Amino acid sequence: MFRKIVYFIILLFVFMFINRTINVYGEEACIPDNKPIIENAKDIFYKIGSSKPDYLVGIILKDSCGTMLSIDKINVDDKWVNLNKVGVYPLYYQSQLTSVEVKVYVFQDIPKLEGVRNFNVEINDAPPNYLEGVTATDVYTNADLTSEIIVDDSQVDYTKLGSYNLTYRVKDSRGNETVKVVKVNVIDTIPPQIENLHDLTIEVNTNLNTYDFWLDVNIKDNSNRPVTKELDRSKLNIGVIGEYEITYIVRDEAKNETRKSVKVKVVDTKAPEIKYTKDLKFLVNTELTKWMFIEHLQVSDNYDKNLTVNDIEVYFDQVDVTKPGVYPVMYFLSDSSGNYDTKMINVRIYDEDSPVIINAANIRVPVGTKSVDYLANVSCIDETDGNLTNKIIVNDKLVNLNKVGSYPLQYSVFDSSGNYTIVVVNVLVYDADLPVITGIKDLTIEVNLSYDEAFFLKDITAYDNIDGDITSWVTVDLSNLDTTKLGTYQITYTVIDSSDNQVSETVLVTVTDTTPPEITGVKDVTIKINEEFDVEKFKQGIKVVDNYDGEITDFVVKGFIDTSKVGSYTLTIEAKDSFGNKSSVTCNLIVEGEDVKDKKSADYIGLYILSGMGLVLLVTGFLGYRTRKRR
Repeated sequence: MFRKIVYFIILLFVFMFINRTINVYGEEACIPDNKPIIENAKDIFYKIGSSKPDYLVGIILKDSCGTMLSIDKINVDDKWVNLNKVGVYPLYYQSQLTSVEVKVYVFQDIPKLEGVRNFNVEINDAPPNYLEGVTATDVYTNADLTSEIIVDDSQVDYTKLGSYNLTYRVKDSRGNETVKVVKVNVIDTIPPQIENLHDLTIEVNTNLNTYDFWLDVNIKDNSNRPVTKELDRSKLNIGVIGEYEITYIVRDEAKNETRKSVKVKVVDTKAPEIKYTKDLKFLVNTELTKWMFIEHLQVSDNYDKNLTVNDIEVYFDQVDVTKPGVYPVMYFLSDSSGNYDTKMINVRIYDEDSPVIINAANIRVPVGTKSVDYLANVSCIDETDGNLTNKIIVNDKLVNLNKVGSYPLQYSVFDSSGNYTIVVVNVLVYDADLPVITGIKDLTIEVNLSYDEAFFLKDITAYDNIDGDITSWVTVDLSNLDTTKLGTYQITYTVIDSSDNQVSETVLVTVTDTTPPEITGVKDVTIKINEEFDVEKFKQGIKVVDNYDGEITDFVVKGFIDTSKVGSYTLTIEAKDSFGNKSSVTCNLIVEGEDVKDKKSADYIGLYILSGMGLVLLVTGFLGYRTRKRR
């Protein structure tokens, strides 16, 4: 039963499938076979090292009726393909009974770049032609891409030793790029050059540590980098005259080396030296010997170490020891190489007696004198040279004839033997004119006032022909002046200039009293009408003082008053000192009328008194009546 059901279902599906194949017009539909169509299968180009290609990219699968099928039904057979090795390999696309073969081209480069290599370039040389022998090919079109190659040497420093990257780049028509990096080795194989070398001549015993063997020698190297310089002078003996060889050695940074040798001639061209020569002097008639000329000397030579002062030749035959004077003497010294030294000195034959200057004394000269004959009466005698008056030298540079003072004047004289005498005297420049005081006059001053010197020096001036304005130098003698006593006194003005010229002027000072006495304590007075005015009591409150007489009590009070009349009256207080100076002060005397209130009070008092007396009389009468009635 189960089998029948399965057969039925299968037949049903077959029927439905057949039914679908019939078009609306009743025509029979296409039934695909087992040979599908694989389209767009092309040869593949692969560059070693790139990602594995997707072989199905762009591939289309259709059935025989043209219906698109999934490419998942395509089997790619790449078992013959080696993507790590240059070659051409078959690749098969398979689907049912369909099989399509393509080729897989495996390349090292896409495009191909051939002939690249490493380079060695000499430092500081121009870059070589990096494209020589290099080609490029488009693997797809087989086109020549050599002209498209780009060479990048930006990382290469041609001025510095080292290994640098050089990059080649080329692109094909599909945009594929091949990049190859090679090495450019900047090298130095050229040794440095030594120029301007020449044979040398060096003085014997020269200090070679300070001698510049490289002076004017030029070193050139293609690297333009510092080089190492050495000098082999092991064969040179600078202390012995002769001919030797030295070698210059130069190395660059790449250890390229150049050696060159020159001849060195050690010679002696320096003259010996006579040291510490000096002029000499001898007394007349001294017997001269060679030793007297050389005993203080020393000699030296850079090569002959055995030279002594005894090897010096001295020529002093021109010296006449019997006559004072100066004579030339020559020294001569030569070494074994024929070098020599000469020195000249002067020898003075002299006597020891100094000349004598006569009559040199201090001189007095009025200020303003135009000139002075300082040699008047002055002479000079020397025991050997005789009269040397005309040889006297006068030094008056410090003398100022236009200014008062004492100045040194120097006389000096030398004889032919160099003996000399110096005499210093003083030139006394003095001022004979007296200063002048102006503004002097007799004075009158007030007694008992205080006066200082400035009061008496006011308006006083003084002038001197040399010192000019000397007002501040004026003094005044007030010792005889007594300002507390009336009278006439003498005071003296004095001024002394810088030359001690003194002027004194005396004037009279009269001490007088012109000041009136001073009245104090005066004030207005008020009294009642008909009241007596007490003058003495009024004067007790007043004080009169005089600057000379002191207190004055005999002053007077003047004025008309009428105490019976109300009013204001003027009182005058007058005082006079013993010198007749008067002063006066006024005040008011006021007479006032009686007060009404006071008058009423007085009337009431009288009334009270009368009333009281009446009351007393009344009481007394009453008491007397009672007494009489009892009786």
